[in-house]
Amino acid sequence: MGSVYEAERVAGEGRVAIKVINGDVVHAGDPRLSRFHREARAAAAVDAEHITQVLDHGTDAATRAPYIVHELLEGQDLQRLLDRHRILQPDTALRIVAQACAGLQKAHEARVLHRDVKPANLFLARRPGGAVVVKLVDFGIAKIKHDRGDGRASTGLTRVGAILGTPYYMSPEQARGLKSTDFRADIWSLGVVLYRALAGTTPHASIDSLIDLVVALSTEPPLPIQEIAPWVPREVAAIVGRALQISPGARFPTAGAMLEAIDARLPSGRALREEMLVRR
Repeated sequence: MGSVYEAERVAGEGRVAIKVINGDVVHAGDPRLSRFHREARAAAAVDAEHITQVLDHGTDAATRAPYIVHELLEGQDLQRLLDRHRILQPDTALRIVAQACAGLQKAHEARVLHRDVKPANLFLARRPGGAVVVKLVDFGIAKIKHDRGDGRASTGLTRVGAILGTPYYMSPEQARGLKSTDFRADIWSLGVVLYRALAGTTPHASIDSLIDLVVALSTEPPLPIQEIAPWVPREVAAIVGRALQISPGARFPTAGAMLEAIDARLPSGRALREEMLVRR
């Protein structure tokens, strides 16, 4: 479908990543093309440290290929880290999720609902001196929610029979395709990320049927994390439990509220360093 290139700016201002869709693969009206443009608009709408920065986007005049220019990130995504280590120390997991939560807070303030928060979309970007910054990436199925009363419909990509997102990380309302799905769906997904990082599994990992998974998400509360990961501190388990309430109204009301709860468990701050990502 496309390629990602490392490139150097003509003006000599450093290197960037250019994501390109092959012009001869997609056509006007192709949902993949819509999602590509959606990613560009959604990510560009948020200027935040913990959101991958979009520097430019458009269509190349010569090849007619759509492109997005991103900041160039070096490091690894959280999924690769978890594949190697399976679980993380609670302090490290909280720092990662706290930074991701700060990114979500900025996205939600810009009226952008990510809808695909998962370890593979949390990039652990290396910085000089050993620092690590979490970047929320891939806004390909994001939804830009317009202000109420402005007369416009949300610019969503859902359609009858379609499920957008990664099933094990989707909130119950997103899995059911409810139009009432709002920013609290991302909070659920981030709660699953924290659950996975602490316990080594997602709450409904044993279910391999999509239909059964949707039913379970909507009717079966996740097993309390301390029952499968007794090493998780009670206060941290409480954060996970509140994020994973089936009813959106019982979750943290905002990403900022979830971040505040996490920060209370991080007296030395949410900064990350490479040595913290090695399992002890």
